[in-house]
Amino acid sequence: ISNGEDLSDDGDESDRLPARVRKPPGYLRDYVTGSEKQQNEIDQNEMDQVQNLAIAMFNSNEDPLTYEEAALTDTWKEAMDAEICAIEANDT
Repeated sequence: ISNGEDLSDDGDESDRLPARVRKPPGYLRDYVTGSEKQQNEIDQNEMDQVQNLAIAMFNSNEDPLTYEEAALTDTWKEAMDAEICAIEANDT
């Protein structure tokens, strides 16, 4: 290109290259942005049901709340005895 050469775009349309297809860099495939809707995405109603089930599981009243309640159950007595034996064996 010489200094006097005209750089204006007077060329034919067929001389132009097609527009470049832009893709995100490969390392960004490791991240989830949430901008794309996933095919396996569950709706909000299903998510609420799952959350309610998890809350119900962790709020179960099967475990005793006091030592007196635990001492009434053979399973808990055995567990407490095993814990005491482990503490004594470790000298803690």
